[in-house]
Amino acid sequence: GGSGWRSRLFGRGAEVAGRPESLDEVAIQLEAELLAPAESDIVAHRGRDRYARRFESSPLRERAEDAEAYLVDGGTYLITGGLGGLGRALADRLAREVENVRLVLVSRSPLPDRADWDGVVARGGATNRDVLCIQRVRALEAAGAEVMTLAADVTNLEEMRRAVGQVRERFGAIDGIFHTAGVVSDELIQLKVDADIERVFGPKIGGLEALISQLDTSQLKTVVFFSSVAARYGNAGQADYAMANEILNRMAWWLKSANPAAAITSINWGPWDGGMVDEGLRAKFAELGVPLISKSAGANAFADAVLAGAACPVELVAGAEIAHV
Repeated sequence: GGSGWRSRLFGRGAEVAGRPESLDEVAIQLEAELLAPAESDIVAHRGRDRYARRFESSPLRERAEDAEAYLVDGGTYLITGGLGGLGRALADRLAREVENVRLVLVSRSPLPDRADWDGVVARGGATNRDVLCIQRVRALEAAGAEVMTLAADVTNLEEMRRAVGQVRERFGAIDGIFHTAGVVSDELIQLKVDADIERVFGPKIGGLEALISQLDTSQLKTVVFFSSVAARYGNAGQADYAMANEILNRMAWWLKSANPAAAITSINWGPWDGGMVDEGLRAKFAELGVPLISKSAGANAFADAVLAGAACPVELVAGAEIAHV
């Protein structure tokens, strides 16, 4: 249940080995830290152990010999935010990578009944949301995928229970999950209100909890969380977004410890050209000199990570300059 993984994730009630014996010992640690040469912007003290954060740039492992065990021919893969920009890019790559893949695209907003699609396309304009989504689903099907679209609020436990039940009824077991749902609500922390934080935490963390609670995670072959570099570097106005994405990172480590044979990764993405990056943000990133990750490069990096199999790094940081992380 949710309380179980939260306890494991945050260490509630856990004993810390080597806990400092007194506040004087803590003060000595802090003094030594302040007087030492700066080697990292973030350090952590756990008992008497000291950890410094470092990043290493390295290529991903080669495609595993048993890569097909992680993206299974005819496998069933559920994507939250499946009709959003990132979800669509991911679904397109899966349709091209996996023979007879069965894709479950979960989105808050429903599509019209399939029987009405021809009429919707005929009446709608080129920028109509339903028309665009219908065209993309049809493109996935033309590529060989069997596509199931589900309308469900990922933060609503009952809706997710019903959605997962529908998937099992139609396809049977779920082989992998891809959690791409998320929103931003930028504001300085002193100006944020509870509703702002809930809006950010809801899809990322509430949605993950609702989904995980309906699955036997030990049976999943592939788990991918779409996290953000904000979890690693921070970003002005995104204290809640950074925290929500760091929870995704920690959850990936916990799941991997419980299921080491699975391909499990949390990818801390830089900004994609699409997804939550609208024209305003695109202009802002251009002004700051921050390049955007193209959808093709992002999809390549995702596929490379997953196809490394059980050797896939549990946590990755990916920017526009690295199509292969």
